[in-house]
Order: sequence, then C-alpha cells, then structure tokens
Amino acid sequence: PYQNAGEATGQSIINNDRNMVATFGGAAYQSANDGVNTHFIGHNPGIFSHLFSLVIGDKVVVTDANGNPSTYLVSSIFQVDDYGTNIATNENWVDYILDPGSEEKITLQTCINADINLVVIAFPA
Repeated sequence: PYQNAGEATGQSIINNDRNMVATFGGAAYQSANDGVNTHFIGHNPGIFSHLFSLVIGDKVVVTDANGNPSTYLVSSIFQVDDYGTNIATNENWVDYILDPGSEEKITLQTCINADINLVVIAFPA
C-alpha cells in the first residue's frame, strides 16, 4: 500500500507506519500516464526491505489510486548518501531521483543505514 503525499508529508506518513509507502519527490500523485517520475519512499526494515532482492530486469507493479495496475522494469539499482550523491560515482543524482523530469518512471528509495540509501529506478514495461 502507498499513499500519495509529496515532500510535505511523505516522510511523516512512513514514520507513522513502517508498512506504508508514500510518494515523496517527482509527482505527488502516482500515474502511469503522466510522463514523469514518481518517487516512492518506504522503510527498511519495513515494507521496502524487499527492494534488496530486486535485480535489473525485474518487474514492479504499481496500482494507482483508481486501482489501475502498471508494470515497470527495473533498469538501475544504486546507492546514494543522504544528499543524493551516488556512492559509486561521487556524482550528485538528487535531481534525477527527486525531480519529475520528462519521462515516465518510478523511483523507489529506502535506507540501508543512517547515511546510505538504496535507490531503484524502473521504466514502463
């Protein structure tokens, strides 16, 4: 389950329930047809612990507020610090993660520890 929230309330939603996901960056309301990024956050341990088992090419299904499912394919998995700096490349990716951009995708993010986050990017199947 997830709740459309946006940056204003997304963090408080997941902090109140470790088994809830919330939209945070990108589009505050998830839609598979808006042509932009929707960024989802969830806790680890908690509902987003399963992100650690994903591999490139896996399918992720998101159901919008109207109950319409959309399938996305995982295209990249990487780690960033709390400021959005990619651990492997030392490049800041915060805009790629949080901004709506101009292409349909979902971004899934969860904590690895207090300083490092796992990020999964998926595009429509």
